Amino acid sequence: MSVIEVLRKKFGRAREDGTVDITTTGALATGACARVLSTVLVSPITVVKTRVEYFGANPGKNFFQCVKKLHKNEGVGGLYRGVFPNIASSVPFSAIYYSLYTHLQRRFKENESLKGRPPLLSNLMASSCAALVATVATQPADIIRTRAQLDSTNATAVMHVKMVLARCRELGFRTLFIGSSPRFFKRTAQAVLVWTVYEELFRRISLTV
Repeated sequence: MSVIEVLRKKFGRAREDGTVDITTTGALATGACARVLSTVLVSPITVVKTRVEYFGANPGKNFFQCVKKLHKNEGVGGLYRGVFPNIASSVPFSAIYYSLYTHLQRRFKENESLKGRPPLLSNLMASSCAALVATVATQPADIIRTRAQLDSTNATAVMHVKMVLARCRELGFRTLFIGSSPRFFKRTAQAVLVWTVYEELFRRISLTV
């Protein structure tokens, strides 16, 4: 959130009242840049989490021991396994989500039927709609990301894409949306909770300053 606030001021235009007016293009750039930075920074955590969820954790091993073992067996590259597919799915998600979220917020503020309603309502609607659209658009890339992070070989991102495409030819393009329902629920619920709470806290803090 702090990265987004900094970038929003860079790509947007400050108003006299202290708020920032940002265009759809600026919101796209803000969401994309913020996600690239966060994805690279937390990649080791994401890789360990994905493998523990899929293969299970060794008894008695904590997170740091898992990271140490991964580094020992696969080197530094193992800690960033699937980072490019991860960027390919996460960056478009954040760019689409944030640009659509800010656009919907502006539209809801201009909507006569919503005037006088609590800001919480427009935040809830904007975040849920934006999350749903962004999740559908990036689902195929997320499938490739998960496959890459579970792979302990030296297969490249291009090889993973080819394997997924081969599976699509065999089973049809519905294979790109396997597990989409839990992801839709997770991403939408996560976005609604995080952004609604953030916007509400930001609004309340701004009123007290």
